[in-house]
Amino acid sequence: MSIWDLELSSKKLEEREDNNKLRISKLNKESRKEYHNRFLKQFKDVDTYVTLCYIIGIGIHHLYLKKYKLFILDFLTSSFWILSLIYILFIQDLPINIYYEIYGKTVFVSLLCLFYNVLDFLICLIFSQQIVGNNNQNNAEKILKELN
Repeated sequence: MSIWDLELSSKKLEEREDNNKLRISKLNKESRKEYHNRFLKQFKDVDTYVTLCYIIGIGIHHLYLKKYKLFILDFLTSSFWILSLIYILFIQDLPINIYYEIYGKTVFVSLLCLFYNVLDFLICLIFSQQIVGNNNQNNAEKILKELN
């Protein structure tokens, strides 16, 4: 597992899902009904995740999966490079030596932030099935543990 809850092997995810299905089948009728009600409330959809990732692009997709630390990191880095771009484009009234000192540092940090955001975007977009599936299986295992 990594910081993005990225599981490259879909076989492991399928094994977890099969294991959870077996555990669900062993529950009594009342517990199974309780499981399904609780799971449906916590279920996350891949399409919604991808849409949030693609359209908004400031980390809202992390909020959807309740990954608050990743949301804060994504939001801050997005905000920084967007605001610094505005700052760089419209700054004209500073003396030239101060301008280049600020400009150089701002551009470097902005590029690092932009690099992180693009990397996070691509990973979340490409591996959305595994990320959301892993989240759903974690929720299923948590509910099953509480019911047993």
